[in-house]
Amino acid sequence: MSEIRSLSESDEAWLHDKDPRTWSRAHFSIRCQSDLLLNNNSEYFNKIILEARDKLILTMLEIIRRKVMTRLVFMREVAEKYPGPLCPRIQKKLSEIVSQSNNIWPVYAGNKKYEVDCRFGNKHVVDLFKSSCSCRKWDLSGIPCKHTVSCMQVLAVSLETYVNTCYTVTTKLNIYSYLINPVKGPMQWEHVRDMEPILPPIIRRPTGRPKQTRMKEVDEVRKSGPKLSKTRQQASYTKCGKPGHNTRTFKGIVGANQMASQSSSLQILNQATSMDNTSSQPPLTQQSSNLTTNFRAKLPFKRKSVL
Repeated sequence: MSEIRSLSESDEAWLHDKDPRTWSRAHFSIRCQSDLLLNNNSEYFNKIILEARDKLILTMLEIIRRKVMTRLVFMREVAEKYPGPLCPRIQKKLSEIVSQSNNIWPVYAGNKKYEVDCRFGNKHVVDLFKSSCSCRKWDLSGIPCKHTVSCMQVLAVSLETYVNTCYTVTTKLNIYSYLINPVKGPMQWEHVRDMEPILPPIIRRPTGRPKQTRMKEVDEVRKSGPKLSKTRQQASYTKCGKPGHNTRTFKGIVGANQMASQSSSLQILNQATSMDNTSSQPPLTQQSSNLTTNFRAKLPFKRKSVL
């Protein structure tokens, strides 16, 4: 906590308000045989049911039942192919711990207790009878730590016998031995007669696009980075590029060329009409044709004739 206080006093105060059994391995319970701070099981389950979350109740349950049914069969078939008594990941982790225990010297103290010297004044107490070590790694995870492995190498015993039974292949086969039986389709289901029919709920579709992912907490890491706040920021209108207005409040014509062309066209039109009014009045058809010819001749750009 003193190291955290040196980095940030606010973080240290925030941790003081939390229960240490939820975030500190020093206060974890040894009953669960796990030292993880993650919720990978919940995250994995939320991912596999992503397809079924927005379906109706029966359809959602049928999709989840089929996914769990195939998952149980797959895990059991994989567990039957394991060569050793332990699961492959636990066996690999145990071999890494054996390589880390080369520079550790245990001293026997009687009653299956050892004093393990790790050099530089660092010592730990190992109790093989209680399956415990003062570093708490063996107590939390159920896998012998490097201090315990050094004691077992002196005794020349098998390391797999001191690993908790939850990591053995036999336990995994027992877990996946209870399979889900297949079910007939909805058309073959028996109809219940002594019960009032349950009507489906009224579907109220909310506004916007339906969400596919769950809402994350404020302090949870996002893949796309933190969302920046737009408070006290002045936005610009995309068409004219100027701040202070939007599509609804904008009063004007977008683009300087269009404004100049329209103003010059209106000016030429006014001059043409005033000149025609002061001159002698020709017939109505000739007057309209002359007005159109004069107006086109004085425009700043040329137009192609339709004919």
